Amino acid sequence: MELNRQKEQATIDDNQNRAFLQANGLPQSLYSITAQNELPADLWIKIEEFQKKGAIQNIQGLIEALGALKANNNGLLEGMKRSVEEEETSDNVARQQFGARWSRMPSNALNQ
Repeated sequence: MELNRQKEQATIDDNQNRAFLQANGLPQSLYSITAQNELPADLWIKIEEFQKKGAIQNIQGLIEALGALKANNNGLLEGMKRSVEEEETSDNVARQQFGARWSRMPSNALNQ
């Protein structure tokens, strides 16, 4: 995600600055900036937008909705599997009942 990439870049920049200060014998205390300035301004804008949209509650709601969708999709998939199995059983019964007159392609060949 873009947010992770920007955070990683900020960490890399921070480490490079600290290495420069150490290499030049400067104390770490010289590299002191406010929390607001540690992250790029565009990242702060995205954080504020995220907070306005409900922050973590919004994400939790989305996760719960995905869980419900997953359960619904699993139910639909199971229903489709049952329908295919029932159709195959019905096809086999008809094939046995009508023999050579049942000229349709076998369901198991179609369902692969």
